[in-house]
Amino acid sequence: MAGFDARVTIPWADGDHVFRLALDQLLELQDKTDAGPMELMVRLRGQRWRVQDLRETIRLGLIGGGKPPAEALVLVRRYVDGRPLLESIPVALEIIVAALTMPEDAGGGKVAAEMETGASPPPPSTDAAPSSGLGPTPSEQ
Repeated sequence: MAGFDARVTIPWADGDHVFRLALDQLLELQDKTDAGPMELMVRLRGQRWRVQDLRETIRLGLIGGGKPPAEALVLVRRYVDGRPLLESIPVALEIIVAALTMPEDAGGGKVAAEMETGASPPPPSTDAAPSSGLGPTPSEQ
């Protein structure tokens, strides 16, 4: 099985761009935004984002996707700073979600779907365990 690398191609700015937040980029993003990746995703979804959340997610995603840092900064200045910020929310969110989830063919599809919808797994069953046939337990007497 190939390793999970969080790469995603998004039509953005002047064409299709590859974005990726590997561990190095996630650590830098955490420092720049003062938020872990899950907290950042929640902020982006909950309309509680900060400008740095958008800029740094996209810039670091471009760098992780293979763009030289200077080129990534030029793109961010042109297409994040120079455009309405609301246009950058879906892009930044898609980059973060790709970094936090695994594609379905890698076995993470259920987890990814739960994270994206906010669903959680069902609680553990409270049904009594099947009887062992050894008689009642002390709590059943």
